[in-house]
Amino acid sequence: MFDRCLKAFCIKALAAVLSAVLIAPSMAESFPTRPITWVIPYPPGGNPDVIARYAAKGLSEKLGQPVLIDNRTGASGIVGTEYVAAAKPDGYTLVYASSSMMTVIPLINKGLSFSPRRAFVPIHGLGTYDMVLVTNAAKPFKDVASLVEYAKSNPKKLNYGSAGIGTTAHLASAYFEKLADIQMTHIPFRGAGQSVPSLLSNDIDLLFDYPAATQQLIESGKLRALATTGSTRVSSLPGVGTLQDAGYANVTFSPWDVILAPAGTPKEIRDRLAAAFREVLSSPEARSFFEERGAKPLAGLSDERLTEFIAAEAAKMQDLVDKAGITAE
Repeated sequence: MFDRCLKAFCIKALAAVLSAVLIAPSMAESFPTRPITWVIPYPPGGNPDVIARYAAKGLSEKLGQPVLIDNRTGASGIVGTEYVAAAKPDGYTLVYASSSMMTVIPLINKGLSFSPRRAFVPIHGLGTYDMVLVTNAAKPFKDVASLVEYAKSNPKKLNYGSAGIGTTAHLASAYFEKLADIQMTHIPFRGAGQSVPSLLSNDIDLLFDYPAATQQLIESGKLRALATTGSTRVSSLPGVGTLQDAGYANVTFSPWDVILAPAGTPKEIRDRLAAAFREVLSSPEARSFFEERGAKPLAGLSDERLTEFIAAEAAKMQDLVDKAGITAE
């Protein structure tokens, strides 16, 4: 009697295991069966929002389901990212993560309720970006040298904006302060979309921002571009030299961003999402879209390569944060 019961139990257990093994691929094949929410932890209109909306459109076409953008702002991107960290790990809630969120914010915000590298699993890279240093055209600064000369003579008088403490604009500005041996005052906003209007109204003096967000204002003469942060000039701003051209040898600063899902999301679903993102970002149209914004798509950067990339960048940013003396203020 006992042997028959044990045998029956073993058969049922084996059947359950086999069922799970067989069902898992079919779940991935049928995924998604409903809309996907992609949380952007920054306001509409900024570079993260523009890039994500472009990618979301292509992703929706590849997966056959709507990809809905949800702008959940606050605390330098922490609010929206924290929301996704607590979401169900089923592939239906994703989050845009900047390089600062993955590397800098965990270093300077000791009260963070989650670890970005433990609370999430990487899906795919999105892009890497050069930035541009801009001032209001009414300001007297004609180049980097004149800006630095004024800042040296007037410590902390110049104000610079950013999308928040620990964001890429903050990091670029603090790094520039260290390089130029100057002192400025940081004015953090809730998102990059609020920084440019403040620059136009002279509430701040300068800003490191993305070319896509400032190009039209530069071309119209409202803003003046002093330098870009990459190793070569930005194709959409060919007349603007780099920081290296301004005399800062071997200096580059190019932030990046990635797509994440909550930890525990099944690998089959992650692979399905990664394949779709890879297709979207590999297209000639995507390359053109990114290049127009001084960026390059990170097509094909996923799985272990993406994990290794983030770890290597985190190590570099640790060194940069230490040297620039960046704190949560």
